[in-house]
Amino acid sequence: MQMTRRTFLAALAGAGTAAVLEHALADPGGLPSALLPVSAAERGDFAAHVMHRLTFGPRPGLLEEIRGTGAETWIERQVAYDTLAESAELQEKLRRLETLWLSPTEIFSSGEFPEERGRYIQEMQAAAILRAAYSTRQLYELMVQFWHNHFSIFMAEGPIVYLQATHDREVIRPHALGRFFDLLNATAHSPAMLIYLDNASSNRRAPNENYARELLELHTLGVDGGYTEDDVKALARLLTGWSVSGPRDAGGNFGTFVFRERAHEPSEQVLLGQTFDGAQGEEAGVQALAMLADHPSTAHFIATKLVRRFVADDPPEALVKTAAETFLASDGDIRAVLRVIFASEEFHNAPPKLKLPWNYLVSLLRAFEARFEVGTPRRIGTLAQYIRALGHVPFLHSTPDGYPDVAEAWRDNLLGRWNLAMALVLNLVPGVRVDLAGLVQRADIPATPRAVFDFFTDLLLGYSLSEAERRELWDYVSANGEPNLQTEDGLIRMAEGIALLAASPAFQYR
Repeated sequence: MQMTRRTFLAALAGAGTAAVLEHALADPGGLPSALLPVSAAERGDFAAHVMHRLTFGPRPGLLEEIRGTGAETWIERQVAYDTLAESAELQEKLRRLETLWLSPTEIFSSGEFPEERGRYIQEMQAAAILRAAYSTRQLYELMVQFWHNHFSIFMAEGPIVYLQATHDREVIRPHALGRFFDLLNATAHSPAMLIYLDNASSNRRAPNENYARELLELHTLGVDGGYTEDDVKALARLLTGWSVSGPRDAGGNFGTFVFRERAHEPSEQVLLGQTFDGAQGEEAGVQALAMLADHPSTAHFIATKLVRRFVADDPPEALVKTAAETFLASDGDIRAVLRVIFASEEFHNAPPKLKLPWNYLVSLLRAFEARFEVGTPRRIGTLAQYIRALGHVPFLHSTPDGYPDVAEAWRDNLLGRWNLAMALVLNLVPGVRVDLAGLVQRADIPATPRAVFDFFTDLLLGYSLSEAERRELWDYVSANGEPNLQTEDGLIRMAEGIALLAASPAFQYR
């Protein structure tokens, strides 16, 4: 079922499927009911709901795996991710991305910035896609994405481009399902973060308040968390001297954290009513971070964002309260908070949740078992073009607030998602290979038009359709007669129907 650019363009000019979908997305009432997003209750299958919410999307055999294991057991295995063996294929692909594994000392061994800035960005983006698409530790990778967005850093700014891989490897990934304080403390010691939010140059004579402000507003308490301008100033003073080593520092560890005692403000500071002795140096800042990590406003803020991520754009306050209480009672144990969320009635009955654009791309790669080649930066860059068109590029959000996690922010790019779905299904994305025929053969189903379409309907939508819905969908595809899979036109029409499923609201929502 491989198509060419010529047949793709001819199909668009002929059948007008793109125009049909454009109209349907503008007016969802024009779509068959089976193509509209459904809630968890309407889906009627908790295993399917878990698959769509706790992974980057369905893969052939995944739903059967969750059902066979039992949804609750499967969830617990994902929460305890370190017991799951990682994909050997994924590990081999990641090894080829050499910049992922370099330490700052190795990167800056010449005393100068390397010239290949683009390669560092492309390989970080490629690694994120590979892990999301192929990892067996799906919940863990979702949480890595969540925390990268929560502690958002614009990778393309100055020397940060060379430090983001270390930030991912040593800061975010080790603590993504650990204690919140450990994660917060690691980000506060991260050279990428300290440079991005200007704390690397903050000193007792000219304290820079940028990082302190974002730490309170975006990382811990939240904008309504009860802090004042005096608290911002106090925290900024406590964090003076938290910096990054440069070429002139002794020891040769250019690009690593360093505490500059001479730049630190040693006086007492009052933060949220609590006094910290600046004379304790770096330890005073660590104590302030521990207090912020254990603050009720932080618990509520983090719980709200986690419930929004896994349950609903408008987080149910009762669940947020329960999750926040668990956060405080467990010393900020992220696994404990997630267990409470996943066991809740609100999660079991969650409304449809629009996939973030980049997550939608990954869900397409997973559903169609696309082969993603990362042998050269050019290949990676080609796929990145499609990501940029969706407006959701990992590590390149220009402000520290991260990408929004609500449907309202992304409704304008639905047609861009359609273009991506069609391009992937028709193998028009260089470096990405989709084999629809191979998927059908491995599924061991009859190679008849109806059986093929039913297979992809079940795979992508992940819930049982009524016979009336199946008939309605099939009538939608076979309006001009049943596709003949022995002809090029028939294959194109079938591929268009499959792309329609992939671009439908039912698949764009999870």
